[in-house]
Amino acid sequence: MATWLVGLITGLLSAGAAVSAVVITQRSERGRTHEDRLWTERASIYVEILAWANDVNAWALRRTFGPGAPLPPRPAPLARLQYARVLAFAGSTVRDFVEDVDYELLNAPEPPDHAVRLHVQADALEDAIQQELQQRRSRSKREQQRMRIGQRSLRNLGLGRGPRPMPRGLGV
Repeated sequence: MATWLVGLITGLLSAGAAVSAVVITQRSERGRTHEDRLWTERASIYVEILAWANDVNAWALRRTFGPGAPLPPRPAPLARLQYARVLAFAGSTVRDFVEDVDYELLNAPEPPDHAVRLHVQADALEDAIQQELQQRRSRSKREQQRMRIGQRSLRNLGLGRGPRPMPRGLGV
């Protein structure tokens, strides 16, 4: 009689272990899938914001596509839906820089002056997005200062580097 009881208890323990393993696996997979979906959405909005920041930066530096070419048009402020997606999915550093760039774009002077503050903010936004995409985390303010993230703009301003406007017909 004891042998069938031992077999029953062993069977129940192995069934319980199998069920608990399945539950644990499902929970971890659900969490991983959720993180993957969030990361996919974050990367998508970052690509859109990066393109917008490059247009803003090109306008701030008043880059032309060639000699005698007209100046690029002033970019529009960030669309309401894109801004909502930034608030929902972006990291805190990127959200702060998006707000700064949007504000500086509204206050930037018209040509022929360079909008240096706007250029610095747009460049810092591009740096922050690249850091988050590469590292999957944002850098702290102290780390940004130590690595001089967003500060290369002032060095490069006089050297002719910076974003270039897209040729007509290649835009998204």
